Amino acid sequence: MFTGIVQSTATISQINDLAGLRRLTVQVAPDYLQQLQRGASVAINGVCLTATDFDSAAGWVCFDVIAETLAKTNLGLLQQGSQVNLERSCISANCCPNCPQP
Repeated sequence: MFTGIVQSTATISQINDLAGLRRLTVQVAPDYLQQLQRGASVAINGVCLTATDFDSAAGWVCFDVIAETLAKTNLGLLQQGSQVNLERSCISANCCPNCPQP
């Protein structure tokens, strides 16, 4: 679940085109990556992506983006050095403490 509230900004530090996908490496403040796990959902510019690799101490995280996503979103326009908005997914108890819980 996402709240739609931008939690942080980051910089695209590397872009690698691979067979059938584009790997985005995002440089972000190391504290933002605390407790991140491989497979976690993170929205970049509002697009939900899966963290495929990361180093929280060095402050980078990678996302593999397929061609359809690149074509249908603004992620296909990103270049090295582009600034992006980030939002980590949350569980409803942390994002919305007054919301009914399952």
